[in-house]
Amino acid sequence: MNNVQKKRYSASLRYGIEKCRIVKDAKANILRTS
Repeated sequence: MNNVQKKRYSASLRYGIEKCRIVKDAKANILRTS
C-alpha cells in the first residue's frame, strides 16, 4: 500500500465514522422528540 492509497483509505475511514455518528445522532433525536 503506497502513501496515496493510505491517505485515501484513512480519509474514507474518517468519513465513514463521521457518517455513523451523524446517523446515530439523528436516530437519538428522533427517539427524543417522539
